[in-house]
Parts: sequence; C-alpha cells; structure tokens
Amino acid sequence: FLASLYKKNLVSLPLKFQKVSEKNISSYHLFTIQLSSDEFDRNKLYGYLANYGIASQVHYMPVYLHPFYRSFGFKDQYCPNAENYFRNCLSIPLHQKLNYEEIYYVVDHLKKYFKLCILKSLWIIVSVFIAKKNWNK
Repeated sequence: FLASLYKKNLVSLPLKFQKVSEKNISSYHLFTIQLSSDEFDRNKLYGYLANYGIASQVHYMPVYLHPFYRSFGFKDQYCPNAENYFRNCLSIPLHQKLNYEEIYYVVDHLKKYFKLCILKSLWIIVSVFIAKKNWNK
C-alpha cells in the first residue's frame, strides 16, 4: 500500500520504479527510484534529501567495482547497464511505521528537488541567452 502511494504521487517526476509483474506481489522491502535522465545527479539528490532529514540509501554497486575485484583487472564499463543503474538508483524510506505525513514529506521534497533542478537549468539557459545578446551589442 505504501509503495502504491509513492508511485501514485511520484509518477509525474523523471523517475523509474521497480517493475513487478501483475502475476506477482512484492514485499517492497526497499522502494527504489531510478533517475530516468542523466540531467539529474543521484548524489545531489541524496544530499538534498539528507538536508531535510530524509534517509535514502545507495544500493547495488556492481561487484566488480569494489576494490578487491578491481585488483583482478575489472574496469569501468564492464557491465554498463549495471553501472548506469547504480549511478542513478536510490532507495527512499519505506517501513511498517511510516505514516501518511512522512510519505507526503518525502514526496513533497522529491517534487521540490526536481522543480529546483529544472528552474536552475532554465536560469542557465536564460543567462546564456542574455550574455549572448549583450555580447552582440
């Protein structure tokens, strides 16, 4: 039920959710979100959430990226899909004692984060446009 609240309220954001076949039921021991665009930075989102007291977690580092396996010669891009998922995936709070207020607190801050990112991008575009216009005078 809590996972469906997240999905329902975050569907408009540039996020992907874990897929569960209609024939299956998930325990949702984690609720992972995956950034669906390289425009956004998982580490910045992690820091933003932490600033608001929202615990999130990074998961699923490809095994060959751990120092022990690197010593065997494994390099970046050995499994690019696994690395992409790791670079863009984050779990957000989900547990039995989470209440509606807490769910909506997380949802609101995720929405604010993406709104800020988009506004920042627009500001950069406008600034470049103004700078070009002033340069051509």
